[in-house]
Amino acid sequence: MKITGKQIVRVAGKWTGEWVRDARGKAVDMCCHYILTAGVLNYCGDSTHALKGQAIPLPNLPPHLED
Repeated sequence: MKITGKQIVRVAGKWTGEWVRDARGKAVDMCCHYILTAGVLNYCGDSTHALKGQAIPLPNLPPHLED
């Protein structure tokens, strides 16, 4: 899965309605790119966030969703 767009300004987890901008005032690109394999999210090197290059196991499903 690869999701691209522009970085958004967040304050207390909420979007302010503004884009993150570089020194020239241009909106900054973002990318979240991962491959899901055997219950593990493998974030690709072109991701622009803190999980770039990491492998994150998904949590177990709650019992009521297992069947």
